[in-house]
Formats: sequence, structure tokens, C-alpha cells
Amino acid sequence: MNKTSNKVTIIIDESGTLPDPEGAVKEFVFDRHFHKVTDRKRFDRLITDLLKIEVNIKHLDSIENTEINTADMVAGSVLWKYTGRDDKFYKVIKSRIIVEKMVNWKEAKRIFVDKIKKLT
Repeated sequence: MNKTSNKVTIIIDESGTLPDPEGAVKEFVFDRHFHKVTDRKRFDRLITDLLKIEVNIKHLDSIENTEINTADMVAGSVLWKYTGRDDKFYKVIKSRIIVEKMVNWKEAKRIFVDKIKKLT
């Protein structure tokens, strides 16, 4: 976990768990993809079960929240770079990236999808 001013950058380790020895993680904020309350609650429970911590989870509209909108734009610029579409936006943020690690689908599936199946 890296602290920058009052923001905390979360790094999930390769076992798919969240190293949080000081209990610093108090809240996760996600872009609102789920419109039904039941879907959001199911997603929240899956996240807390997967990471083995209890945190407050918020779902905000990226159009209304500039921080979520910025995260969407950063994620999109990285996606576009690695899918071969365009790297001009990635070049804008590249100097701000501290660590970049490519994870192939098989590795991501091993870490997360298999773990999620065990939880559901």
C-alpha cells in the first residue's frame, strides 16, 4: 500500500488478498455499473469476502464524480494502449505511473475467478 498525501493506493497481492495490516483501508469507491440494489449488495459482499476485510463500499456515477471519471479515463487509456487502439492518452499519464504489471488472463483467472467461484 502506497500513501500519497491523504489518498491511499491499494495494491492487491498475487494471492488475491488485500494486505492491510494497519487497517488503513476504510472505503472502496466504484463506478456505478449496477442499477439494482440487490446486484450492488451482491457485488459488495463478493468484494468483502474476496478480500477478507470489511469496508464501506460506495457506487458513484462517473459522470457526476470527477474522481471516478478520472479513474475511468486512466483505465481506458491503458486499455487502449494494450489493445493496440491508440496510445496517445497513455503517453499523457505514463510519467505518473509508479508500477505497471501486465497480468495475462490465465493468471488473473487463477487469482480471482477461481476464488470467486469458491465464494458463491
